[in-house]
Amino acid sequence: MAYLVLTHATFDTLPNAQHIYDQAKSVATNASVARIGSAGERTSYCGVYDEQADGTLQLLSQWHIDRFGILRETAPIADDVVPEWVQPAGAQDAYPLTDVFGLPTKVLYLGNEWVNDSDVNTQIPGVFGWINQSVPVSGGTLPAWTAWTSGLNEDLYQAGDQVTHNGSDWEATLGNNYWTPGSGTGWVAI
Repeated sequence: MAYLVLTHATFDTLPNAQHIYDQAKSVATNASVARIGSAGERTSYCGVYDEQADGTLQLLSQWHIDRFGILRETAPIADDVVPEWVQPAGAQDAYPLTDVFGLPTKVLYLGNEWVNDSDVNTQIPGVFGWINQSVPVSGGTLPAWTAWTSGLNEDLYQAGDQVTHNGSDWEATLGNNYWTPGSGTGWVAI
């Protein structure tokens, strides 16, 4: 069972309209964080409009809760569209492994499509917890990662170096890198 609140409210001032808009956004965000609703359900969306002299409505601001439970101040995004990545405020609106439809969480970031690989992901794609789907897999043509045991600086990996380790390809994100790929420091999966 779902409960729906449909409201048309008219205000004399924009600050009053914006206040109600912000209150609805707060309640919707809290409901989304608590994962209220069934799989695939759109929890909430809202807009503030200015009624023009000719009776048309001009959209001033809008928000919706997307299929990942993240509040976006945009028009609702169609179910078959991969949305742009937005920075979560924290764990309460982090990207989950799957969306409300049970599908892998996918986003667009800097023109590439990324799939979430971390349970509660607040990281920027390319840093940690995301797999870039736009980069072709090398097919094992990269050199194997080797642990730094020589003690020589010239044997450290540098930002941009690419290796394969444990069946995955990695690119170094830090210079003077001695960390193991997949450890969460210094490498991003490619």
